[in-house]
Amino acid sequence: MTKQAYCCLRRVSALSSALVLSAGTLFAQFSYPDFSSGSTTLIFHRDATIVGSVLRLNPALPYYYGAAYHREPQYLVEGFETSFAFRITDIRSVGADGLSFIIARQPIHIGCCLGYHDIPNSIAVESDTWQNYEDDDPNHNHISINTRWEMPNSYNHAHSLALVSPPFALDSGETIPVRVVYRNGVISVYVRNLSSPLIQAAVSPQDMQRIVDSCGRAYVGFTGGSGGAPEIHDILYWSFTPFRTENSGDIDINGCVDDADLLAVLFAFGNSGSDLGRVDVNCDGVVDDADLLTVLFNFGSGC
Repeated sequence: MTKQAYCCLRRVSALSSALVLSAGTLFAQFSYPDFSSGSTTLIFHRDATIVGSVLRLNPALPYYYGAAYHREPQYLVEGFETSFAFRITDIRSVGADGLSFIIARQPIHIGCCLGYHDIPNSIAVESDTWQNYEDDDPNHNHISINTRWEMPNSYNHAHSLALVSPPFALDSGETIPVRVVYRNGVISVYVRNLSSPLIQAAVSPQDMQRIVDSCGRAYVGFTGGSGGAPEIHDILYWSFTPFRTENSGDIDINGCVDDADLLAVLFAFGNSGSDLGRVDVNCDGVVDDADLLTVLFNFGSGC
């Protein structure tokens, strides 16, 4: 162990015996078996609302769009798993435009179409039911993972990390279960068959840092919208589990809590502000003893 790390250990040993890890707010998993009680824990935008026990992103009216996010941001850099089911109904001869599961630094709604257009610092897993030729859509039935990282997102598939046309109709009116897993730098999307991914894309922890805030958190939710050919987009249930509910102390996100992480916190010790980055382990606006303790208690993890 380096001399600096040893000195840091001595400092910690001199702390109060009441070793309370001020880990800040823990962003634990949540579950909506249905949405009959979701109105107080979701952030709604535009036309999204609760209808009975489902989350309705938009009604079957032309050019209606909506978004809904869970109210608390989630810690995402070290992975997560989420499961939900959607249903697209009230289609005339054809319908548009589709829906998405979204990760966004801020729980905002800006754009039209599938509802995530122009949201910066976001990744969207879209289920697209309309073919926009000008946006490189392959057909009217595809799933895509879209991001422009820090820039405003776009449903143009020039910005797709991965795209697939499933062998079933997304707008069939059936309940379609979905599972999204982010693990070891890969986003895997399971649709209908929840044991085998339908689509995958590489998103390194460093890339995910471009989406999340300085503490490693982002909001999760859904967007949806209808075009000139309307359809209803409903979410029937939703559960979300981050693999960690706090910063583990792996400051440089190399998978190992080690001397480099200790030194990073030690050299930043005493700094305060709203954008300190991962050295503010508990995200309380100051680099202090609690951050050192977290790194030390996790020292060697993953190494």
